[in-house]
Amino acid sequence: MWFWDWMKALVRGPPESEVWTEIRSTEPQPSPETASSVAPASRSGNSQLALQDTERPTGSEYSATAPIGAEPDLDLVRCLNVRTFSGPLVDSLTRELEKLAPEMNIPADRLLIASLLRAVKNEGVRLPLMPTEMLKIQRMISSPDCDIAELAKTIERNPSIAGKLLGVANSVFYRTRSDATSLEAAIMRIGLRGTSIVVTAIISREKFFQLKGQPELGNEICSYSLATGATAQLLARRARLNEQDAFMAGLLHDLGRVFVLSTAEDIRRDSRGALAPKQETVESVADYLHADLGALIAEQWHLPPELVTAIRYHHNPYAETSSEESVENRFAFALYCAGTLGHRLPLRPLELVLPDQEQAALDDSLRRLGVADLGDLWSDAQSAFSAYDRNVVGKPPTERHARERAGTLPARDDGPTPA
Repeated sequence: MWFWDWMKALVRGPPESEVWTEIRSTEPQPSPETASSVAPASRSGNSQLALQDTERPTGSEYSATAPIGAEPDLDLVRCLNVRTFSGPLVDSLTRELEKLAPEMNIPADRLLIASLLRAVKNEGVRLPLMPTEMLKIQRMISSPDCDIAELAKTIERNPSIAGKLLGVANSVFYRTRSDATSLEAAIMRIGLRGTSIVVTAIISREKFFQLKGQPELGNEICSYSLATGATAQLLARRARLNEQDAFMAGLLHDLGRVFVLSTAEDIRRDSRGALAPKQETVESVADYLHADLGALIAEQWHLPPELVTAIRYHHNPYAETSSEESVENRFAFALYCAGTLGHRLPLRPLELVLPDQEQAALDDSLRRLGVADLGDLWSDAQSAFSAYDRNVVGKPPTERHARERAGTLPARDDGPTPA
């Protein structure tokens, strides 16, 4: 028995940090009459992405390093994941969060900062994990001996993925004279690379962009991420970069923002409204830290270094200090261009009017990528985005919605200043 007692002790994790202890001491204490009805604030982060004490997780919620199809014991999974994160990204985020902590004026806001700090250090709050289902399909596609019939059977086990993949294959972006009526036909039509991209988008939508309490905002962020991914993919084709990596970077570049929003919502829900971070605090923290948080998530997923770098610097690629010819630098500028255009992708080309500083940064970024002009990229990206948005998100945006989105989403600081 001593072995399992030792395992459970490991599961509890390291002692509570000073920040967490201070927050617990300042939290409003419920009266004896209501103590039993008010649940303590959750330390498990996004309930869509993290392991919950009250639920036995499915295979898609385990670490990507777990064997495909295995369902290890819950305590063992937690013991294997108690290592503390470290590295430059962790150090940078820790410094920024510790600087923000004294500025928080109410317990709920302080709890938000403490929860993010614990996630960054892997001390009880879990960052999003790569879904096992996504990993399994990607492994099959990347295999040189990939069997399309076997791949189709694997995808068919999830009707939601299968139906949406067929929808994308039969969209205007891919359609030929006749519709694809089977998954094998759909995979043959869009190719293995296209299948990888579409499956990644579908699973990401289901696992990461479902914001409880804010479904419309989740759809909005997902639509913009798909637009950025589609544009990044087509830019990568012209700049001779890896298209799948570019789409993945565009799709996940705002995942840090989703994590902040989800953590705040979990605090409110798990305390039954007793603790609710202020909306302006949540938005400002998400704006300030989402790029580094997204890069940390990508790093923990062991994605290529150029993706991690691009996500971290997608608002200001000029801060990326490697040589202009390096893959990391080119990916950062490609993702910046994709993000700038993605905000306005549903609009007609003649309506693509940017502030002078942002237009100059976009032109300079395209020059660095060796892309002389957008050419037919705009119409191709619109077709791809329409296919993804209609079949993955499930609600195609109207032109009025596109105009509103282009004018109401948070500003991108007028773009970086070209060096």
